[in-house]
Amino acid sequence: MSTTGDRPSSPRLGVLLLASALLAARPAAALDLRPEAAGVEVDLLPTVASAVAGEAGGSLQGWAGKDRNRLRLVGAHLHYPNGLTAAPFADRSATVAAIIYDRFFRDGFAGPWVGAGLEYWWSEIGLQDGTARGSWGTPVATVGAGWVFPVWRGLYLNPWAAAHLPFDSGSVAVGTEQYQPKAFEAEVSLKVGWTFDLSR
Repeated sequence: MSTTGDRPSSPRLGVLLLASALLAARPAAALDLRPEAAGVEVDLLPTVASAVAGEAGGSLQGWAGKDRNRLRLVGAHLHYPNGLTAAPFADRSATVAAIIYDRFFRDGFAGPWVGAGLEYWWSEIGLQDGTARGSWGTPVATVGAGWVFPVWRGLYLNPWAAAHLPFDSGSVAVGTEQYQPKAFEAEVSLKVGWTFDLSR
């Protein structure tokens, strides 16, 4: 993109001017992006799977929503049980950060929802025999769906499923071996959450 001095190029300046004009023309009520509710969720899959692998893991998610729209920020660390990793590889782990947009089909952030977003995975894997390890990182496109079941005063259960498509699934050197990450991954889990009503 070409620039002159410190001034933005004409396309960028045009976008800024158009956005400013739209913001000035719309009523303030239409621009109220304050969330009506917020919440936290704990995903049980990373905790249980990591425990089976004899390691510590977990996932914490925070979200804010308005109308039937919800935006989630996700952080997770997961150790895969060795039974899920083909020989000669073992001790696979992943750390994940994600931003996800969800759309509910009902009011009140309950019932069925669908979502999509972008994640980043930092992964490592070792060998069953030896100390060599390989590591890689990749952005990941994700889609998912679930159902929020209110339980009691903001407490809810959220069974869900998701599909993940890594942008890069090239082979990874682990000592003298080559590990081939999957080009597609799926998961099913249960989250426990708590909703805070911000509309009062």
